[in-house]
Amino acid sequence: LLLVSDGQSTHGRDFGDILRLAYDLNTTISAMNLVAQKSDASIQILGPDKQIEQLDTEFLVAVNKVGDPSCSITIKSDGNIVVQTSKLEDFTFNRRFGQGDHKLHAQMACQNDHFSANNQYFKTIQIVPKPKILYLAKEASPLDTSFTRYYRYERTPTMPSSLSSYQAVVINDFSAQELLPHTPLLQDYVAEGNGLVVVGGKNAYDQG
Repeated sequence: LLLVSDGQSTHGRDFGDILRLAYDLNTTISAMNLVAQKSDASIQILGPDKQIEQLDTEFLVAVNKVGDPSCSITIKSDGNIVVQTSKLEDFTFNRRFGQGDHKLHAQMACQNDHFSANNQYFKTIQIVPKPKILYLAKEASPLDTSFTRYYRYERTPTMPSSLSSYQAVVINDFSAQELLPHTPLLQDYVAEGNGLVVVGGKNAYDQG
C-alpha cells in the first residue's frame, strides 16, 4: 500500500496512533522523501461564475510551484492588464463589471519551468442586472440604503395586484391582519419559486 500524504491528520487518529498500531501488529511503515527533479509552476483564477452588475468582485489567483522556477505573472481583464507581479504566491484582486460576459486571463512567463501547459488560465464571469424586488413598507428605513446597492427596488405602502415582475418581495413591519387579504397572492408567488422576506417591527410578529 502506497499512501501519498502531507502527514497532517484532520480526522480520526493522529499519526502517532497509527505508528503505535503498526508496532502492535508487527507491521513496517516506511517513509519516502520525494525530491523534485525539475522545477514547475502553475496558475489558476478562482472566483464566482456569476455576479450582479457594478459590484466589486474578488478573485483569488492560486499559484503553485515545485522546485525553484522563476516567473512573472500577468492578469488581464477583457484584454486589459490589471495585475503584474513576479512573486510566486497567492494573491487577490478586485474588479467591477458591467452587464454581459467578461473574460479573465492569467499568464505566467517562466524560466526553468518544466510544463508550459499550466502556465495560463482562462476564466469567464457572467454579469447580470440587479434583481428587481418589491419593498412593502409604510416609511423609510435603513433597508432602503442596503437595497439601493444590490437591487432595483420599488417601495410602496400597499400590495400591488400582481407580483410577476419582481424576483422577491420584502415586507417590513406589517401585521398579520394587514396581510391577510393578500395571503393567496403571496402563497402563489412563493410556490412559483420566488423569494419572500418578512422583517419585524412595532406592528409585526408578536406585536401584530
